[in-house]
Amino acid sequence: MLFALALGTRGSLWSERRRQAAPLPGYNVDHFRTRVEPEIVAAVAEEMISDLLRYKSRVKRAAESLEPTGRYAEVDG
Repeated sequence: MLFALALGTRGSLWSERRRQAAPLPGYNVDHFRTRVEPEIVAAVAEEMISDLLRYKSRVKRAAESLEPTGRYAEVDG
């Protein structure tokens, strides 16, 4: 519900999704916002980072393709 994965929540505001999600585990909105929500967000972020670190690309790339591009690339001249 909180991350707009539930049906009918896409496009709704974060505060509205919070109001809908808080009563599901039996919390009031203020307690959910200050205590529960930060723990949920941190847990999801940790899992995403962990998943990213476990990911192994199936595409073999040349080393030069890993060089920085755009504003991080060195400008010649």
